[in-house]
Order: sequence, then structure tokens, then C-alpha cells
Amino acid sequence: MLALRQSSSRIAALAAARPAGVSAMTLVARQHSTLPDPQAKKHRPLSPHLTIYNWQLTNSLSALHRITGAATGGAFYLAGFAAAAGLGSAELVQLAAAVPAPLFFLAKLGIAVPTSYHTFNGLRHLVWDSGRALDLKGVYQTGYAVLAATAVGTVGLMMM
Repeated sequence: MLALRQSSSRIAALAAARPAGVSAMTLVARQHSTLPDPQAKKHRPLSPHLTIYNWQLTNSLSALHRITGAATGGAFYLAGFAAAAGLGSAELVQLAAAVPAPLFFLAKLGIAVPTSYHTFNGLRHLVWDSGRALDLKGVYQTGYAVLAATAVGTVGLMMM
């Protein structure tokens, strides 16, 4: 109730001081506009994130987990879209055979690395969910283990 009284008294004050031909509601809307003032934007401080914080293994692996998750999900989405469009496995094999070897290698690498990394880092998160390896030493050890397992897993997938 108090907020309503303050609001109505504010509108009344604006109405008394408003220029001719401008409604009080227009003045209130101008005061509460969400559009930024161009001059205020010039003097706004920049985010200190890149200047204060150093890149570390922990935040790099976290960002990489999100990126590889999106990439892997996108790949599965495209595969499902191709299947729904009637593109069967025989047609996909013919398409893959027509691609030049270096491009085929890069495409295979582009699938193997994100899939391996996201899988092994997902297992790392399951270990964390069980309450283990949550101290700083454990986080770094599991991070390096994920990178090593990603390298081995990528080589294994590339050999298929």
C-alpha cells in the first residue's frame, strides 16, 4: 500500500511540473526507460575480467566442456536431421568416400576431439558429484587426467 501511495504521489508531482502537452505517464515512462543513455555508456567502466583474472586450467576446462557439449549436441542433431530427411547409412558412406583424405581426416578429428573431451570431462563431473576430488589438488589432477584421456580417446577414435 505504501508503494502505491509513493507511486501516486510521484505521478502527481511529475504532473504538476510537466511541460504543457506532456502527460504524467509519459514522464514516468521516460524516467524508467530501459534504453541506455549514450553518454553514460561512454563513461561506464569495463569489465575487469580479462585484466584481473588469469586463465587457469579450471576455468578453461569449464568453458571447453560447455563448448564441446554444444558441438556434440549439434552433431547429433544434424545426424538425426539427416536420418529424418531419408539419408541412410549407405548414402553417408558414399558421401564420406567422395571427400578428399585431408578433409576427411579433419572432419573425423573435429568429431573425435569434442566427443572424447566431453565424455571424459563428464565422467570427471560424476566423480565430483560423488564428493571426491573437490579440493584444489584433486581438481587439477582430474583436469590433467581428462586432457590425457582425451588425447588417448581421440587417437582411438581416429583409428576406427
